[in-house]
Amino acid sequence: PGRTLPFVIALVELDEGVRMLGELRGVEPDDVQIGLPVRATYIDFPDSDISPAWTLYAWEARA
Repeated sequence: PGRTLPFVIALVELDEGVRMLGELRGVEPDDVQIGLPVRATYIDFPDSDISPAWTLYAWEARA
């Protein structure tokens, strides 16, 4: 849910050395490169009849 094709999955290494996998948003797939600065963003999915509310994290390219 909430994804437009094509989409990019990125493995991001935080300053503390932890690596996190997530969707990379706000950048064209051809513009992705190693070392691209990113920031965390959160996508809220409201409560519905078929599932409870939940939040997904993703990455956005920083300018």
